[in-house]
Amino acid sequence: MIPLKLTLQNFLSYRDDNPTLDLSGIRVACLCGNNGHGKSALLDGITWALWGKARGGSHADLVHHGRSNMQVDLEFNAAGSLYRVSRRYHTSRGSDLQLQLKGSDGFLPVTGNSIRHSQAKIDRIIGMDYDTFINSAFLIQGRADEFTNKTPAERKEVLGKIIGLDRFNELQQRSRDKARQRRERGDFLEGEIEYKRKETAAKPQLQQELEAVARDLNDLSDDLDEKICQASELRLEIQDLERRISEAEEVRRLIPRLKSEISHYETEARQHSSHIETYQDLINRQPSIQKGYSQYQHTLDEINRLNAARTRFDELTQLANSLHQTIARARARLEEQHRSHQHRLESELKPAAQKAPEIQRRLSETATILETISTEEKTLHQESKDLQHLSSQAHALTDSLSRLESEGRNLRNKLDLLNASHQDARCPLCDATLGDEGCHRLAKTYEAEIRQKRNEYTHSQQTLKDLKSREQSLTRRLRDRQNSLQRRRQQAQRQSAILERELEDSRRAQAESENLQKELLRLDATIKNNNFASHEQTRLTDAQASLQALNYSPQDHSKLDRKLQQLQSFQLLHQQLSQAQNDLPQEKASLAQAHQALCERRNHLSQMQNSLASLDSDQARLAQSRPRLSRLTSRVADLESRQKGFLAQKGRLQGSLQRLEDLERQITRQTRELNHIREEQAIYEELRVAFGREGVQALLIDTILPQIEDEANRLLGRMTEGRMTVRLETQRPLRSQKGRLAETLQITVSDELGHRPYEMFSGGEAFRINLALRIALSKVLANRSGAPLPTLFIDEGFGTQDSAGREQILDVLGTLEHDFQCIIVITHLEDLKDYFPVRIEVQKRDGASTARIT
Repeated sequence: MIPLKLTLQNFLSYRDDNPTLDLSGIRVACLCGNNGHGKSALLDGITWALWGKARGGSHADLVHHGRSNMQVDLEFNAAGSLYRVSRRYHTSRGSDLQLQLKGSDGFLPVTGNSIRHSQAKIDRIIGMDYDTFINSAFLIQGRADEFTNKTPAERKEVLGKIIGLDRFNELQQRSRDKARQRRERGDFLEGEIEYKRKETAAKPQLQQELEAVARDLNDLSDDLDEKICQASELRLEIQDLERRISEAEEVRRLIPRLKSEISHYETEARQHSSHIETYQDLINRQPSIQKGYSQYQHTLDEINRLNAARTRFDELTQLANSLHQTIARARARLEEQHRSHQHRLESELKPAAQKAPEIQRRLSETATILETISTEEKTLHQESKDLQHLSSQAHALTDSLSRLESEGRNLRNKLDLLNASHQDARCPLCDATLGDEGCHRLAKTYEAEIRQKRNEYTHSQQTLKDLKSREQSLTRRLRDRQNSLQRRRQQAQRQSAILERELEDSRRAQAESENLQKELLRLDATIKNNNFASHEQTRLTDAQASLQALNYSPQDHSKLDRKLQQLQSFQLLHQQLSQAQNDLPQEKASLAQAHQALCERRNHLSQMQNSLASLDSDQARLAQSRPRLSRLTSRVADLESRQKGFLAQKGRLQGSLQRLEDLERQITRQTRELNHIREEQAIYEELRVAFGREGVQALLIDTILPQIEDEANRLLGRMTEGRMTVRLETQRPLRSQKGRLAETLQITVSDELGHRPYEMFSGGEAFRINLALRIALSKVLANRSGAPLPTLFIDEGFGTQDSAGREQILDVLGTLEHDFQCIIVITHLEDLKDYFPVRIEVQKRDGASTARIT
């Protein structure tokens, strides 16, 4: 990973107005600036953009003070491709991560479905995670010994990540899972095969049972067919007898119904004869019935005419009554309206109109009061200007007191400084040495000025106090007078508004009184001359004329009703006569049909009684056949039940034999599968051991450690003039088990005094050891990938070295320039800046950091 462009927004000490830092083309650079100005924050921005981790704690700790969000954009080159990663964080909305790849059309998104997915992509692109990065290519400030201070097991884990042993751990786990799957499948198949072999052992016995059942089934089928044939013949005979008996029983049931029909037809013939006699009697009385019916019709027509006249009479009478009531209501409304207007005129309008002169006088008095209040408000406005003048004087004195206090403080500081540097005091104008006499003279001058300032301050403070007292007194007095005037003005204005409304109401009442008197005169004339409801009066006159022209008498109408009731019987006799004339021929024909049906039913009854003679013999034969059929049916059912049992047993035996044959085929197939799985299990077990720590991984570490050790000793020899060496050991003997070795990664350091623990070396020596090991790890990582080393970051550490040690380390860094594509060293030491051809200078102003390349 080679950083190219870095943009920080609200990250640590950097705000959102920073220009993009362009690192492209830099081979060796010094990142310099005072302590706390934000040098390490630049490298923290790189690690946070790539892995979301930095030296700080949570994301919220990295946000610039007073801000709620931060963002870091980093463009970098990895594996020959250009990428851009953008990581954002908001205190309320959380994190966001975007990854882009440079193509022919610009940067295209390659972000994963989640932050975790995108982070895994970045780790694969760079080839390491954050822990591996800070243990190899990045020496973080205060954590240069990150690798050496780890436990042997942790060192070996870091080394494994650097040289890519994670892939072998993954392969080992996959081999272990494959072997476990094959072992579980093989154990399952062995159990299945053993269980199925036990079941197939019963196959010969099942075949013998199947042959015996087949013989019994053939013998039983012959007997069953014979019994079924006998039962079928007997069942047909019984069915024929049952049919004949059923027909005879049906005849027996029909005889009562036939007798009932004969009785019905006899009754029907008698009814038809009676109807014929009645109809003939009515026809004989036809002349008298026709005369009475004619009188009934004439009376009915007269009644209908009077009914129509009565309807019109009732309508006209109701209309006349309604019009009388409407005219009376109209007169009552006019009289009520006249009384209402007269009462309102006397009780409301005339008294209200007489109040106008008194209201006008009170309005004049209220206007005089408002003019007096306006005059007093003008006087109060002038006094407010005096108050503003006092307030301005008080503000001016307050500013003067602040200035005197500041000048006095400066004089006191000068006097204290003069007393503190008495021997080396210089004139502030000519820069000449003052000496004791000059110091005393200048001190007296300062003391005199201080006393003068103190006196002025005291006088001004007293003056300010008096002004404040006058200002407060005047403010209270003005506030009280202003509130009093405001209350008086509001009261006078409310009184004036009320009087104006009352005056307007009085004038309106005078005008309305005049109009109401005119209306009363008009109502008097209307009532006296009956000039109301003219339409209703005209309709009433017309209705009365129509009643006289109708000439309707209720008494005559009642007489005709009584006469119609007396003639009512002739209407019924006339209807019966018409029915007799129409129905007499039909009744005669119906009588002839009834006589014919009666003869037919009597002949049919005689035939049915003759057919019942053979019923007894058929019933006797049926009584003998039914028990025989029951015995045959029971025998057939027993044989069929036995046949079903044999068939079911035969089916079960055939199914069992078929299942055993299927099991034999499965045993053959599963045996072949078991042999193949056991072979694969053995292969995966061997691969699990080969990919483990004691297999390929141990071989790779044993191969790579000499390279790391040689490279570290080469660098350490140049930095210590050959005085120090390191040795890396991957195994140590176990105390509890003699002859066995434990996997480890011990670091042994030697110098001219012999072997010593790493903790016994000084800070400068420990930094050289750490630097040598970390650079060696980075170079080995690059050599394994077949590409030049990308980037090396060194954050501080030179402060622990003396001048000779720093020169030696810088000399080593100079030789590494061709091994790394980018080397960035962070330092605050001024004498180291000129050593580097490119400098990234960091400055901090007003709590915000900026970086520029020089």
